[in-house]
Amino acid sequence: MASPASYWYLRGFNLQEMEPYLDWFNVMTYDIHGVWDAKIDSPGPYAQAHTNLTEIKMGLELLWRNNINPERVTLGLGFYGRSFTMKDPGCMEAGCEFSEGANGGSCTGTPGVLSAGEINEIIKNGAKITYDEEAAVQIVTWDSDQWVSFDDTKTLGMKVDFANQHCLGGTMVWAIDLDDGSLTKALGENIQRPELPTYSPRYYFECGNIPDKSEL
Repeated sequence: MASPASYWYLRGFNLQEMEPYLDWFNVMTYDIHGVWDAKIDSPGPYAQAHTNLTEIKMGLELLWRNNINPERVTLGLGFYGRSFTMKDPGCMEAGCEFSEGANGGSCTGTPGVLSAGEINEIIKNGAKITYDEEAAVQIVTWDSDQWVSFDDTKTLGMKVDFANQHCLGGTMVWAIDLDDGSLTKALGENIQRPELPTYSPRYYFECGNIPDKSEL
């Protein structure tokens, strides 16, 4: 079962009654924050990392209080970031106010979210990166008012280490098609899986250039 990581959502589930009927809990430890926060009194319209490890720990605490077996819990890993357009370009840190979602990416095209591949391209073009050790996330800022938090190979490894230290049953990913290959490779190395051979597909598309079916 896919389950939320937030205490406020998770408290609505009778976890002990559900556990005997489930193989495992896929805890979605992402989307803890996003543009929807602006419509809620707390936390409000303030940029926060959506995969903050401190808040992930708080969400999992409710599972432990209900005596859920850690081996039946898998930790969700997000291959994307939640992004914001900041209200004041002079205040670009976590906790500063945002006005709306950041501009949509070249592939995803959706304001407020960027794939890991898109974020890596933004970084290559000179964006500023700030490592938040406590939250175990990277914060990227660019174009004076654009802000996104996400997990790179370093912070992804920290979350896998956390899962191992707490004897969780494993990890899951949302979603593999949002990666440029770097996170998938890092995840495989972290869990000591051999790298499998890859093959070039017969057809592939560049972002924004999807041909008509008749052209295939």
